[in-house]
Amino acid sequence: MNSEKIRECYDISPIKEVQSFGEGLIHKTYKVRTDDSIYILQQCNAHVFKDLEATTRNIFDIGNHLTGKNCTWTVPPVILNNMGCCVSRDEDQYFRMLEFMPGKVLDSPSLSLEQAFQVAQAFGEFIFQLQDLPTSEIFVSIPAFHDPHRRWQDFQHAVSNPVLDDVEASLLDDIYALEWIKDKVISIDLPIRIVHNDAKSDNILVNSEGRVEAILDLDTVMPGYIFHDYGDLMRSMVFRRKENESERSESIDARLYDHIRNGFLTGLADLPLEVEVRTLDLGAAYLMYEQCLRFLTDYFQGNIYYRITFPRENLVKARLQMEDLKLWIKTYLTY
Repeated sequence: MNSEKIRECYDISPIKEVQSFGEGLIHKTYKVRTDDSIYILQQCNAHVFKDLEATTRNIFDIGNHLTGKNCTWTVPPVILNNMGCCVSRDEDQYFRMLEFMPGKVLDSPSLSLEQAFQVAQAFGEFIFQLQDLPTSEIFVSIPAFHDPHRRWQDFQHAVSNPVLDDVEASLLDDIYALEWIKDKVISIDLPIRIVHNDAKSDNILVNSEGRVEAILDLDTVMPGYIFHDYGDLMRSMVFRRKENESERSESIDARLYDHIRNGFLTGLADLPLEVEVRTLDLGAAYLMYEQCLRFLTDYFQGNIYYRITFPRENLVKARLQMEDLKLWIKTYLTY
């Protein structure tokens, strides 16, 4: 979308600059600088999110719902276009605009214990603050996003009769050996909450003093279980490395685990039931298992969901997720 088209869609002052911004895996993001303001413009992935208007309306409605609540953070406000819509279209491409919020995101491998606590607390509080928003009012942007049956079905379809090399074959052996994790999660009866579904430190914006300013990337906010966010926090933070790094983790920092868990539960306050707290670590194991399935599924389908930087990146990510999962099971599960 060029500058002229942007101004046709949005009531903003003349544009001085449009530059690429951030490293998102799903959408392409740009910073738009005008004569008197700065905005975020996103070219949205219509393959992943089939109804971008309804998905972005979720973000708009959540922002309105949080207004007036006693939160120390916010969510980026959506800018409606001149038609009153959340999303604009330019031929076969879809765009949306949000207010720009200054600050920085945190790098998971270098998080301090206090930063890990604050990140987890913010996501716990996010669930707590949305408890009075009916789940029926939230559009399901990706149906069956954490459904174990659907993820397993998609995985099996993707790997049906492939010619496997040794790395792929070994990984599939591990997947089948740990299928019990999926089965245990299916057997648990838990309440449905509105959760973020992509809880990690790089979806938190902090100010110059390190205080949490905003929770970002709300496309996947949907009804789900508390352990979906707890699991993503642990999966993305406790191993102190990026998803595509080649070095495996040899151990888990128990202090970091404690700060993430305690921060999350502090944010949740008195919301969770005993069964939700008791099954958090099993749920985290499932999130790691599911993410391994997702990376492998996308790898065998030709990398259509996650943008990659090298040909076998999703396979590398899947292998590392599996190594992390084995370490997690050894450290925190007694099943």
